[in-house]
Amino acid sequence: MIVRPLTDMKRLHAKRFLLYGLPALLYAGFIFFLSSLSGVPELYPDILGLDWILHFLEYYVLGYLLMRLFVISPRRLFLAHPALSTVFFGVAYGVSDEFHQAFVSGRDPSAADVFFDVLGVILASRTYRRVRFGMTPFRKLEDIMERVWTY
Repeated sequence: MIVRPLTDMKRLHAKRFLLYGLPALLYAGFIFFLSSLSGVPELYPDILGLDWILHFLEYYVLGYLLMRLFVISPRRLFLAHPALSTVFFGVAYGVSDEFHQAFVSGRDPSAADVFFDVLGVILASRTYRRVRFGMTPFRKLEDIMERVWTY
């Protein structure tokens, strides 16, 4: 086993943060930005269920990015229970997002939106390994990114 000097380990953690942590944080910021816009509901047609489908997809992506982060986490708790960590943080973010919308003019918090946020996060945590390792385009892209950034 090769033991790297401490500075190499710090560099490795920084690279892993850029590859895994930063995308999750940027995407969460993107969700926050969208929730801050007062005219978003009027931008898409009034098709029954479209809002819930968009919430589901939005939080599926967040759940996938959180799973990517927790699966390689140096923290034992997250590494031991990545799906549980993903659901906990994804649900907490979904609830806080709806709470945030209560203070945005033209937006209202909705329990149904939270429900579809939770469904998206849970499904992402359950399907992460199949998507990451089973779907060739995702596997190739992530393998390339990991080789470039972490080693």
